[in-house]
Amino acid sequence: MEFMDAGGSVYVEGNDFGYSHRYDPIYEYFGCTYTGDGNSSFNVDHLYGEAGTMLDGRHLRYMYGQGPDVYVDMIESNGGTILFRDQINAGRLIKWDGEDHDYRSMHSTYVFGAMIDQTPPDTKDDVMAAYMGYLFPSVVVNLEPDATTIPQGGTLGYTATLVNKTDQQQTIYGRANVYLPGGSPFPGNPVVAPTQVTLNAGATVTVHYSHPVPAGAPLGVYTYEAQVGVPPANLIDDDLFEFEIVAP
Repeated sequence: MEFMDAGGSVYVEGNDFGYSHRYDPIYEYFGCTYTGDGNSSFNVDHLYGEAGTMLDGRHLRYMYGQGPDVYVDMIESNGGTILFRDQINAGRLIKWDGEDHDYRSMHSTYVFGAMIDQTPPDTKDDVMAAYMGYLFPSVVVNLEPDATTIPQGGTLGYTATLVNKTDQQQTIYGRANVYLPGGSPFPGNPVVAPTQVTLNAGATVTVHYSHPVPAGAPLGVYTYEAQVGVPPANLIDDDLFEFEIVAP
């Protein structure tokens, strides 16, 4: 847990990880809820990638009824994003980057090596590349607000830093959204339209943004989120901060 608290990325797989650890503090780091222990055999036949995720459209078979298919835990989201479901729509793979987006975790209830390759790109190599792309992002974004208390009619400002963590040039898109008190999306999203950025190997780019706050903006605590990725569905990294709008 200390490793993840410090920003580390962790992948855990195991048929009974939830069964054995669902009441332990470590389980909370994976953004999932344990929903069942599965059967003594004949649990996972097919794995289907969830729409809109990094595994969208992927389909692999599993060693159904064989050794690795014993009491495979079933999970659902508790903050995280389900990536693979099986033939009965049970959650089997999840990712989460924590409530404050400060680490990255993945939990698979099945054994990775027991997946059965289909026609490319529905292969273990392709799926593992997606895992690694999430756990070790090529580009990271960090937001530092000028202030977190903004009066009505004032200005929200922040510094966005992008870092290319690879030895190759990376071209990504960035955008930003605001969420109103209570969590609903701001009707004017995205407040920063998708913008293409090219980063040289190892490069760091820092940009300052500002937004006028309407004089009649509702009071309360808002969330500002920046995302970087490659359309349509490859989110590489994101960061967020909360700010409060108060009376002038």
